[in-house]
Amino acid sequence: MPQAPSALDITYRSKIAFRKALRSSQADEDAAAKEIFDTLKKDFSELRFGEYLKRYLYRKAEMTEPFDAIPAETFQKMILAEFSSRQVPAHFTPASASLRKLSGNWLAQKTVSRQVVLLLGFGLGMPLEDVELFLTKGLLETSLSPKDPFEVICWYCYRDALGYYAFSDLWQTYLAQPYEMLRYSAAEEKTARLRKLRAQITDTDSLRSYLSHLPRNLGAKKLQSVTAREHFERLFEEACVLCADIFFDQDEKNRKAKVTAAGVESILYASIPRDSNGNLLPAHDASLHGIFSGKRLTRQRISDILSGGVAITRYDLMTLSFLNMALREDFPSQSERARAFHRDTDRMLEACGMRPIYPANPYESFLALCIATEDPLYTFADVFELCYAKADDQ
Repeated sequence: MPQAPSALDITYRSKIAFRKALRSSQADEDAAAKEIFDTLKKDFSELRFGEYLKRYLYRKAEMTEPFDAIPAETFQKMILAEFSSRQVPAHFTPASASLRKLSGNWLAQKTVSRQVVLLLGFGLGMPLEDVELFLTKGLLETSLSPKDPFEVICWYCYRDALGYYAFSDLWQTYLAQPYEMLRYSAAEEKTARLRKLRAQITDTDSLRSYLSHLPRNLGAKKLQSVTAREHFERLFEEACVLCADIFFDQDEKNRKAKVTAAGVESILYASIPRDSNGNLLPAHDASLHGIFSGKRLTRQRISDILSGGVAITRYDLMTLSFLNMALREDFPSQSERARAFHRDTDRMLEACGMRPIYPANPYESFLALCIATEDPLYTFADVFELCYAKADDQ
């Protein structure tokens, strides 16, 4: 008999743990932070791309053996056989590492690059829907970009079930296109509009016409998403206004007292100890560091985003959304606040080409559990305080 979903599907197991923690934290608000901390520690594990890939291969092969009993070598052999049958190379560009070595790494790694996922799409013969899920669920990044020529050609090939060599021919043809033939008019277009235009591609001629409007920044650092940037700036401005209610009295606000990134950081992470320079102690100094590492919205992180120096992640957007919902006082009940957080955050993520709040992600469940308590920001702070206190005890 196939394994029960609860033994294989981490989303299913995470939802059960989430509901249990939600009931417990709401039944005893005084113990909410400890209940959430204990749940994160006992019932949630770090999401790892390698595990997602294994589960995909398990289901693709319609295996019936216990999932946890299958050695990594079995999945590695499957990858090697699939790539070989489709004559897909180990890299998009020439490199020395063998597919055997790379596939072993993919199955063990916490995360991989988007290029690895796109290559797996060809090597494993994935339909478009599966590639999109690997990007949005396996990597928790955006779906295939309608602004990136490389990803647009991949999208076209996955959609029409074209193989790797069809992709390679299309890509080489694009690279050979004279620069003066490319018009670059879509650089600042919103992603949602370009997705609609991309959907109208019917053949290679319309594909080439579409590609001619895209920026050709090959090898350059990717720019921030226009849509994600708009949402981040809106959320940050709202956070500054809400935080001003805490920092300044009415007269000071009337003089347009400005809350900075440092002020937002101080509200979010009031309970995290600081070093002698006033910086937050590193995430790796805390217990549950695997859950919170790389997700804290520090003042440096905010400054880097506002300067355009780094890409905006779902965690940046979700954390600001949580902060603003936690500080607002216009909700008639905590359940209304929680519903608004889920509704508005999911809409924002979808607009940015990202999947909705993902229950199997420990950090996202952490935010969802905190927002459902009577005082979300207080609970948020208490969980972080427990993280650093527990680390000191170890």
